[in-house]
Amino acid sequence: MASKSPGDDFGFFLLIIGVVALAWLGAGAPQGNGTYRTTNNTSVENNTPQTQEERRDVANKKIIGALSPLSKHVSLRAGSLGGTDPQNEYLEIQISNEAPSRINITGFTIKSGMSGEGTTLKKAVLLPFTNVINVEETISLSPGDRAYIITGRSPSSYSFKENKCIGYLGVNKHYPTLPYCPSPRDEVIPFIGATYRNACLDYIDSVPSCTVPSPDFETSLSIGPDCASYVTTKINYSECVKIHRSNSDFYGKQWWIYLNYDETLWDTRRELILLQDLNKQTVAYFEY
Repeated sequence: MASKSPGDDFGFFLLIIGVVALAWLGAGAPQGNGTYRTTNNTSVENNTPQTQEERRDVANKKIIGALSPLSKHVSLRAGSLGGTDPQNEYLEIQISNEAPSRINITGFTIKSGMSGEGTTLKKAVLLPFTNVINVEETISLSPGDRAYIITGRSPSSYSFKENKCIGYLGVNKHYPTLPYCPSPRDEVIPFIGATYRNACLDYIDSVPSCTVPSPDFETSLSIGPDCASYVTTKINYSECVKIHRSNSDFYGKQWWIYLNYDETLWDTRRELILLQDLNKQTVAYFEY
């Protein structure tokens, strides 16, 4: 009978090691995609984010935090971002048409989730008037309403809601651009004597929408005194409001809300902007 050599014992030892290794690989070794296979052929997910994008999503969820009950009715969208002029930087808050009631956004916070920089939304003027102290009130958005959140300062010194005549406050001074007013030629024009009637109507036809006319001396003579008095006292914001305030479509569905910053507020890239309610719950957010 041949005797066993030390090599036989070593070979047997290697065989045992190989069997154990194969068993371990089949039972619980990681499969390379974050999944572990168990002995009962079920999978257990490894929840550790594997990519930079996944890790960023997890971090952003922590920043966003708890969602407000209002979040299903409110969205936050990009208007104009990435520039250097705070007057041209704005976001849009949109209320869904299915919202059950008005949503008061005064006191809500809008801020960067990355830097924490931001501010509280303040009050606005529902119906502004010129040359008076306007009273501000809470901003209540109806279903379907939209609010422009402009970083810069208001050329009118206050935030406001759109109305049919608001363009007289300066169509080209505001961004986004204000809507146009009723054309002077479409208003009821008082009787003008035959001598000046055609010249008067031609002049009114030439007046651009939302413009307060100021005819020079020669023009005033050519259109007659009655016409000159009419165009200089009746074609303006206050008179437009008097005429149209009772119209069912006098108020629009857009607000211009100014944050009154002298510099841009949002980063040009890798930004997360949050709109939060009075309880610091997230109503809406926008990421880019």
